Parts: sequence; C-alpha cells; structure tokens
Amino acid sequence: MRKPIAALMVLALAGCSAPWMQPSKDALAAADYGTFPTNYEALVKERIRTTFFDSYSVQELKIGAPVKGWIKDPAITGGTFHFGYLVNFECNAKNRQGGYVGLKTTQVFIRDGSVRDIPTEP
Repeated sequence: MRKPIAALMVLALAGCSAPWMQPSKDALAAADYGTFPTNYEALVKERIRTTFFDSYSVQELKIGAPVKGWIKDPAITGGTFHFGYLVNFECNAKNRQGGYVGLKTTQVFIRDGSVRDIPTEP
C-alpha cells in the first residue's frame, strides 16, 4: 500500500516543475522586460508602507538588486506570462499580535516603474 502512495507523491511533485509552467526558450529570447527600475528601493519601501500590517516596525531591511524575471497569471485566468524585474527583500516586522516574526524574504515584481502583485493559484 505504501509503494503506490509514494509513487503518486513522486508524480505529483514532478508536476510542480512541468514545462508548461515556464515560458519557452523562444519566449524568453523575445521577452520585453521593460525599463530597468532605477528607483527600485523606493518602490519596495512604498510597497512595504502600503501592504505590511505595521510598516513602521520594519527592522533589518535588506533590498537585493533587480534581476530580469517573469511571473505567470493563474491558469484559470489564462496563464499569461509577464516579464519584468524581480526584487527580493528581507526584513523583520511586527504581526497583528505585536510580535516580531523574524527575518522573512519577500519578492516584488516591477514592470515599467510600478510594482505588480505576484499572482498565486487559487
């Protein structure tokens, strides 16, 4: 009984990196990433200010450099790929109970000077 369950789990995990979840090599070669976000630090700080529960409590903020990347809309809405710049940042901030949560890494997607939400599958 355990072997069929293990086999099903392997197949399920293999689907997580399926080719249809990534843009083709041709799409990557022809991709337009937009303008490089020279003001990415200000965009990240504004995103923190508008989305974090207690943005004034942010400590140890470290913002990485933008790298070319892509995001994909959920399949239910068409699965369209969007190209732009991904910026990782790390910080510690308070949660709704008033306690610090520890260093967490977050990523934002920037395209032509604005931050877009990174979609998640429902």
